[in-house]
Amino acid sequence: TNQPVEIENPFFHEGLSITFVFVLFYNPETESSREVIPAIYELAHHTIDVKDFVVAMIDHSKNDIDDETINHIPTLRLFPKGKQNAALHK
Repeated sequence: TNQPVEIENPFFHEGLSITFVFVLFYNPETESSREVIPAIYELAHHTIDVKDFVVAMIDHSKNDIDDETINHIPTLRLFPKGKQNAALHK
């Protein structure tokens, strides 16, 4: 798809062994999140043909995510293929 995948399951990381997943953790109530969202849509559009790569978004305000590494919203994370518990932070 040329749009980001909206993740609604806080346990999304359990299926990461099949692909790279670039995730935006956001809160639609914050201006900083609303500013980043268009760039995520553009990234999804430009990577549509990239094998094993998914651009996704998860609404932090609707999901109980127990992750101490998410200190700020919005947060961008790349979950490398085959490394479910690893993430590269920005």
